[in-house]
Amino acid sequence: MITSPVRKIPRRYNGVSGLFPSKKNGGKMVAYESLLERNYMLLLEFDDAVERYVGQPVKMAYQLTNEKGSRKSRYTPDFIVYFRLGVDGAIPRPALVEIKNKTDLKKHKEEYEQKFTAARHHSQEQNWTFSVKTEDDIQGHFFENADFLYTYLNLPAAVEEQEVIDYIDANGGSLTGTQIFQRFAADASRLATFPGIFWAMIANKRLLTDWNQPINLNAPFFTEEFDD
Repeated sequence: MITSPVRKIPRRYNGVSGLFPSKKNGGKMVAYESLLERNYMLLLEFDDAVERYVGQPVKMAYQLTNEKGSRKSRYTPDFIVYFRLGVDGAIPRPALVEIKNKTDLKKHKEEYEQKFTAARHHSQEQNWTFSVKTEDDIQGHFFENADFLYTYLNLPAAVEEQEVIDYIDANGGSLTGTQIFQRFAADASRLATFPGIFWAMIANKRLLTDWNQPINLNAPFFTEEFDD
């Protein structure tokens, strides 16, 4: 199992590169060199199927051929993703993942396909999968929810959380966000702190909802698993 990067991402002064603090990786910083990569990590942080992931995980040699001729080159995909035990009792194969903008893919199609061929061969040898993700894969309600709730992901559990759970359970196990706020945030002494507690419960899956729908105060929230 890969535990650390093989390539250090250089600092870019255009502000695109950076470090992402990953709770899935025990608070370690994972480097990225595009906003699309950073957004992909947001999805991984909230994906219950994901155990952990590593950026810049493996370097592989390949033969690059273009109008200038043929030469040896090296390629480092963006991530490897490791998964938890699935509902079928099996652990999915690790996934080697490249993140690319569609425009960039089209512009450098021939060059990239040579890299991706090397990645597919290497993945097959390692019993991994390989895929290329674009902005089409990193959008939608799940991403929007992850982008909003990431701010609350590392907030500690609050003593008030059990009170929230008990209140929802006493009212059938499901209430909208508005109903919950009417009960708890109506108290002036809780008004400043309750929103953070509420969103942290959702971010950490201590309060459940359908992440494939907009998460807002109109959404229903559950204390136990539901059929989505």
